Amino acid sequence: QWKWLLERSKQLAVVLEKPDLWEDPVFAGNVSREQGELMGKIKSVNQFEQQLMEHIDMLRLAREEGDNELETESMRALADMRRDAKEKELNALLSGDNDVYPCFIEVQAGAGGVESMDWAAMVMNMYRSWAQRRGYRVTVIEEIPGELAGIKVCLFYFFIASHHPIQSVHHLMHN
Repeated sequence: QWKWLLERSKQLAVVLEKPDLWEDPVFAGNVSREQGELMGKIKSVNQFEQQLMEHIDMLRLAREEGDNELETESMRALADMRRDAKEKELNALLSGDNDVYPCFIEVQAGAGGVESMDWAAMVMNMYRSWAQRRGYRVTVIEEIPGELAGIKVCLFYFFIASHHPIQSVHHLMHN
């Protein structure tokens, strides 16, 4: 997406320089708004890269000089940056045109009996917990419990990005 982001920003800059742009104020406003959003994203990535390089240099210096405190601080900062990068990556993946719409997720136990139903319950709880931790409201529409454990089916709704169905069968392995 980075190359596309830079290319799109260049295209919008050319459009914004046209003298007749404001003859259509709605179009001009949309272009200006999109350019502002893109520039904000580009600035954020550039700042992140600069901070990363600074922390790497600090870590290198700490190791050269044997400064354990500075090394620990640098490692902690890099770990925090890694978490931030993962969060930004997720936000980038969930930033498509349709990702502002509500989402229905259905979890079904496949072939495999009690283990499959148990696994389906774990998957349902993972999705539900993930959404709730991020502040989304989760509403269970339908839940059919398994005979002995887990669930047969659970359908729930939350306001988040579109999700694609997982097309695989999961098995719990017991030793």
